[in-house]
Amino acid sequence: MNEIVSISSGDQGYLDQERAVLLFESPWCSGCKNVLKYMEDLSFENDKKCFLGKVDITTNQTLAQQYEVLSLPTLIFFQESLEKDKISGNISKELFSQKIKKLMNNEF
Repeated sequence: MNEIVSISSGDQGYLDQERAVLLFESPWCSGCKNVLKYMEDLSFENDKKCFLGKVDITTNQTLAQQYEVLSLPTLIFFQESLEKDKISGNISKELFSQKIKKLMNNEF
């Protein structure tokens, strides 16, 4: 099981992981809550290692600016510490699953 870790501006440990997904979110964002639920479901279903992190932009604006997050929710997919894909907006569970599958299969 993968735990969803809260990330702050000074924490860059996710870049040390083979695979990582960061959700840029805010407590008031309903779309963010949907994506967070997808991530929670994945944390129980996924037997492969994938770092799952969330960044609250209300308290971590520097990190949001660093990754040029302009809308919520925004998901960024990393492989070997490199940003491989980024999607923003209210997404479906199916699209989220497709992106995770690509990440886990090294298809980015």
